[in-house]
Amino acid sequence: QLNRFQRVAVTASMKEYLLWWWMVLHSPHLNGVSLEYFNTLPAPDAVIEMDASDFGLCALDPAAKAAITYPFSLHERSLISAFKNGDTNGFDINFRKLLSCAFAVHAWGARWAANAPNGGRPYHVHFRIDNTSAVAWQNKLASRNPRAQVIIRLLSWWKTSFHLWFSASHVPGHAVGGFPGPDQYLATYLRAHSVADSTFDQYSRAMNKWTVWASRQGVPAWYIGVPSAVQVQHISDFILHGFQFGFGSGGSIHSDSIMSVLQGVRHFFAASGFEFPLAHPHIRMLLKGISRLDTPRRRKAPVSLDMLEACFHSMAFADPFEQALWGVLCLAFFLC
Repeated sequence: QLNRFQRVAVTASMKEYLLWWWMVLHSPHLNGVSLEYFNTLPAPDAVIEMDASDFGLCALDPAAKAAITYPFSLHERSLISAFKNGDTNGFDINFRKLLSCAFAVHAWGARWAANAPNGGRPYHVHFRIDNTSAVAWQNKLASRNPRAQVIIRLLSWWKTSFHLWFSASHVPGHAVGGFPGPDQYLATYLRAHSVADSTFDQYSRAMNKWTVWASRQGVPAWYIGVPSAVQVQHISDFILHGFQFGFGSGGSIHSDSIMSVLQGVRHFFAASGFEFPLAHPHIRMLLKGISRLDTPRRRKAPVSLDMLEACFHSMAFADPFEQALWGVLCLAFFLC
């Protein structure tokens, strides 16, 4: 707590914050945000693959057939080595992955701005990153890493000045050539088998229902590069298919059975490093609406007094098995 006459030294980070606010106040494109940024994400106009290592950065724009690389300088490599030795300089792999996003925007931002669609909609650039922290920093534009905060400010500046729209999704790490390495296969296998064998079998049947349905509908089963709005629509169609046809059972099924199938699919998505947006409001409302149409489940009638008397007179209580059975019947009679 500060008293009235206490002095506080202005740190370098405070000066950076003040400089950033000065730029916000003196830049017209930062004084207001277009309402288009609050609409549902459209399909990406550009999907950018990127990666970072201890030696440099790279970014790939497959649609434009463009690729860029940046080798780290000797000073930057020394920062990486120092961080691995315990120095908290912020030059970690999470920061480097985010830096690759800024690297791509710095190189291609002007080209994307020139190709922006008519009608005022921002140009949607989707980054595919194999680092969950960098994905979260990019989507939320927030981080506690001081170095990442500088990059986030730059991305915010370019976002409004170039009239761009950024989003990011996580993809599993890949080895050279774009194929998963043995470690990725092992990690995915172990995550998938993190549940009991009986639960894994149930989830496997659910995943099979999803892949069969996706194949018949001609949609990607793993949602690689698919916008979130399209993902929600596909999941909604899958839910309605189960509600109407029971996922192949020939009749409608209850909402809790549909939810069990969805939970199984989400388990394998999570094990492979993908998102399966079951928590989206549209999906939750759809499941709630289906649950209101569920037919009441018929509960089995409890044990009657006549049945209890008939069992009592017909059982041989010298047999331990008969004694155990009589105990179960008594529990069913008094507790049901």
